[in-house]
Amino acid sequence: MHNIIVLINHDTVLDKPETENNIFSNIVRGVYIPRVFAHLDEFLELLGGYGITLMPVLFGDCCVPKDKYKEPCLGPQPEPVPGYFGGSPVTPFDDSTQSGETIGYSITDEPENRPIIEEYMKELASRYGQDPRILIWNVWNEAGNSGRLNKSLPIMEAIFSWLREMDVMQPLTADVWGQGLALMNG
Repeated sequence: MHNIIVLINHDTVLDKPETENNIFSNIVRGVYIPRVFAHLDEFLELLGGYGITLMPVLFGDCCVPKDKYKEPCLGPQPEPVPGYFGGSPVTPFDDSTQSGETIGYSITDEPENRPIIEEYMKELASRYGQDPRILIWNVWNEAGNSGRLNKSLPIMEAIFSWLREMDVMQPLTADVWGQGLALMNG
């Protein structure tokens, strides 16, 4: 089962009890993309009410080349097109990135973002590190994907260190892409 959480503005929530019923029934079926939560607290409260836990995925190497990277924008987003991964028939992922010919870009590549990432991680750990509704933290998804090999390893190790420093109660994990482990280890 794979669910994607999209956070949007409170103003878009209309009939909360009906929304909760729809979300729960669809989560159980594994087919819903919730688009009604402005805060992780609100989502965790809903999940907790049904005895469901969450595995947040914090960062990942499933990324596009820098020339195709677009800054996130606030506000209404395009509606997903059913039947397409990522909700769109147009994808910035191409064969050159997936083959490793082109290196994917991540905002974690920029050294000036490191203090922001550290603050973000420590705030998450402080707020949710002892929360039993968080089952496990997936620190890094698909490490080594998009031709990145071991490019993310230093920041990934730092994030593990920050979370351990904050003494989170949940296990920490990272998954590797394909033969990423062999490539990351040389």
